[in-house]
Amino acid sequence: MINDGTTRRLHNQAYVSRSFPSAPEQTGPQEKFLGPRNKTLFALGVVLIELSLGRSIESLRDSEDPLGSDGSPNIHTTWHTANRLIDVVYDENGKR
Repeated sequence: MINDGTTRRLHNQAYVSRSFPSAPEQTGPQEKFLGPRNKTLFALGVVLIELSLGRSIESLRDSEDPLGSDGSPNIHTTWHTANRLIDVVYDENGKR
């Protein structure tokens, strides 16, 4: 218990205070996907999908997986491919 020097006790009046910075202003269009937060874990996940399905991520791409602005696959393409395939991995190998 906390005592403020008087006879009343402050434990019934406790609170937590936290200041949050204001959100930065958006100056242009915001991308919906900025990439994986942890690229090492993302790469591990891709390798595990490849091992599970016995094929490279490149060979598992689909026309639905978006390409980069230059028309070639990029990390966004790989993320969409992996995200699309994760249910296939679960179906074939179970949720262990």
